[in-house]
Amino acid sequence: MELVPLRSRRERLALLSGIPAPRLGRSETSVPHAFSIGYRLTAGGVQRSVVAVTRGLPELLDPAALKRMLAHEPVHRYLKE
Repeated sequence: MELVPLRSRRERLALLSGIPAPRLGRSETSVPHAFSIGYRLTAGGVQRSVVAVTRGLPELLDPAALKRMLAHEPVHRYLKE
């Protein structure tokens, strides 16, 4: 799974939403899933989360659905859910 297209979408969505862009991680499982992983405090005092995407998710979703997923997952961490 190539993360470059996902990274550019992530940056754009973060810019539009006004929240810090989450880091992007991947899991090599073929089970389609995405999830957010807590906040971490950076050296500059910025809190950032990680959105992890499995290898199987981009293979299953069309680009529009993948974009919606990338917009949805960071909100869990931002709202501390």
